[in-house]
Amino acid sequence: MHIDATSRSEQKLYNSAHDPSNSSAQAEQNIPPRMVSTRTDTGLIINTTASTTPSNTALADTLIKEQAQQAPSSITLRNRHQAQPVLINTLPTELKHYIFNQLPHTALFDPSLFALAVTCRDWHSVVKAFLSPERICVAFGGKTLRREVVAQWQARNQYLSAQIAELRRNFKTSRQLIAQGIAAQASAEVIAQSVSHLSGVDLNVKEINDAALLSELIARLHQPQIKVSARDIGCKRFTQQLIPALAQLNAGCLLALDASGNYLRSRHLQTLINVLIKNSCTTQLDLSGNPLFFGEKDYMPLLALFDTPSPLSHLYLAVTGLNDKNAYAISKLLTSNPCLQHLDLRNNYLSNDGAKALINALAFISQTGEIRTNTVLRALRLQSNSYSFNDLEGSVFSAVEATHQLLARANNPQFDPQRHIPMPVIQIDGVAVDSSSLTTMQHLFQDQFDANALFEKL
Repeated sequence: MHIDATSRSEQKLYNSAHDPSNSSAQAEQNIPPRMVSTRTDTGLIINTTASTTPSNTALADTLIKEQAQQAPSSITLRNRHQAQPVLINTLPTELKHYIFNQLPHTALFDPSLFALAVTCRDWHSVVKAFLSPERICVAFGGKTLRREVVAQWQARNQYLSAQIAELRRNFKTSRQLIAQGIAAQASAEVIAQSVSHLSGVDLNVKEINDAALLSELIARLHQPQIKVSARDIGCKRFTQQLIPALAQLNAGCLLALDASGNYLRSRHLQTLINVLIKNSCTTQLDLSGNPLFFGEKDYMPLLALFDTPSPLSHLYLAVTGLNDKNAYAISKLLTSNPCLQHLDLRNNYLSNDGAKALINALAFISQTGEIRTNTVLRALRLQSNSYSFNDLEGSVFSAVEATHQLLARANNPQFDPQRHIPMPVIQIDGVAVDSSSLTTMQHLFQDQFDANALFEKL
């Protein structure tokens, strides 16, 4: 298929968005409220007012205005069997929508679509109809994201969870093949070819001392899942060699990055996030053991991890210096995150207030009676923080119990607390009020928590 395009100078263009590759946009919400109860396909349970869904016209127009870029005004299609071009704008609306759905990658979808919308009134109306609220009204970090994108990310995360055993076998095989290639001084092309039959590849950065080879190898890999093991390689090598190499990752590849133990600070995290935002592909990110949060402004890059729409499902922030201020900032975004499944915040500086802010973010009832729950998150790990064990019965334990009850009812309207035990999503030190008499049970629960966390990590 060949696409010809010409520009039309008389068209009026709206201002472009700051990040045209981002598939989200803020929407104005001015609809009078009415109470509704819905369960979205993202796993977020909302009993709230209908004002959460803006009108078709307002929302679509907002997206087009915010993300439009200058683009061709007419598009023609040719193939080798046709002597004359066929104008795409002569196709039926249903076929145009079908073509929109075939646009290959999120990073390419929105710039192309919004650019097309500002070329003429006909295309503006077609794109606006395509961007109906049913397609895009999914909250993510305070933004409104297209529903197809979130559904695709969720499906890929579910697929990865089901393929963990196979991926680990592939990772082991790939490490052996890559080590053999390096020992034989093979080129990146040869090494990439040797692992091309595997569905997952693990790059151990410690074993790849040549920065040029690492960058070229990442650029040549096209596996569905790529793991980059960069634990304890040091801050200098991480920032000067690995981050530029990650920018070469191909669109469509999913990334699991182990960046733990590298003495990374907040500014280094921001540099990494800037690279990852350009290609929304990171599913697992381990930042444990890095002193990320010690300054007043250190939490800003952390917010980007929760605020920027991405398929990130597993985030590890143990032993990072995370405190109550960071927890408050996270809690404002945690409720509406439709992809995050595992959040590890162990061994930090969370007091009772910080811990409760995170716990209540998963399920709460507002002053207006609105009930919001996030049933996507399967594990919030808060063990070994600074909350008071002696005060658990009146504070953290009560918050955990109330949140688990709301989550259980969201998942099962027939839930009976007298007969059913809620799934322990929130993990804290101790699982019962009377810790002295249930020590063995607590150890069993903690062992199970640790085993589940180890199994989920690629």
